[in-house]
Amino acid sequence: MINKDEDLGAYLNWKIGNKTLTTLSDGYNPIDYDTIHSIPREVGIYLQREAHRTDNPIFTHNMFLIRGDDHPPILIDAGMGGSAGPTLGWLTSSLAKAGVKKEEIGLILMTHLHPDHCGGLVDENGEAVFPNATLVVHEDEIDFWLTLEGEQRSPESLKPFFEMVRASVKPYLERLVKITSGEVAPGITAVPLVGHTPGHTGYVVESEGVEVFIWADIVHLPAIQPAWPSAGVIHDVDPDLAAATRKKVFVELADRKQLVAGNHLEFPGLAYLERKGEAFKLVPQLWISKL
Repeated sequence: MINKDEDLGAYLNWKIGNKTLTTLSDGYNPIDYDTIHSIPREVGIYLQREAHRTDNPIFTHNMFLIRGDDHPPILIDAGMGGSAGPTLGWLTSSLAKAGVKKEEIGLILMTHLHPDHCGGLVDENGEAVFPNATLVVHEDEIDFWLTLEGEQRSPESLKPFFEMVRASVKPYLERLVKITSGEVAPGITAVPLVGHTPGHTGYVVESEGVEVFIWADIVHLPAIQPAWPSAGVIHDVDPDLAAATRKKVFVELADRKQLVAGNHLEFPGLAYLERKGEAFKLVPQLWISKL
């Protein structure tokens, strides 16, 4: 049994040119096949077993930190926060272990506004956890999550999230920057990856010719979706578009042999994508010792 009072959290540093990319664990949670769509349960179990994993998948939750000499520390997503039970909400502990104070974060780049990415923006009193940070969000995310029209057109599975999302963003409204694409910080470029949510966004981090593509929630199920890209999760706002985006990204990144980082790839969350006929396979990046 995991206890919240235990010393939770984990981090790992990676060199990206003259920047440091740090994977920050926000924990994990088990799921069942009621959370997954567009794949027969028996196929999902087969793929899980082929990967030497449990029959039911486990969601891993990674957030990312970027440090460089030309900008203050930048956080990509803020995790679930502390109210989701003992196996989630580890971000602030992981950040402290990495040697960064919450007050040092100057910019938070949101991939999207699902609660497991934005809940950690605020504490139990609804106050900003990162008091000096500017929040950067795709404009279509804001239009979806912060408006009545967005709530009315959302899938039923998402309707319970709207109040939490609005409360999470509220303390940052006076320091919120809307984006669509393009450079958002030195060496960091926003790339729309729509479907999972209307403004779902990835970030390319580049320095001295070295590049990593943080692809956010393109993959939730690393043992399943590379082999079966049509499979998705019930929180996809547009399941068909999410699958189409995933397939397009898989082809492009496999052909480029692009290093990727994923919020739901197994910690520490960096990998390459290989073609396997019509399917794909994730190959974890070689572990690198902490800096």
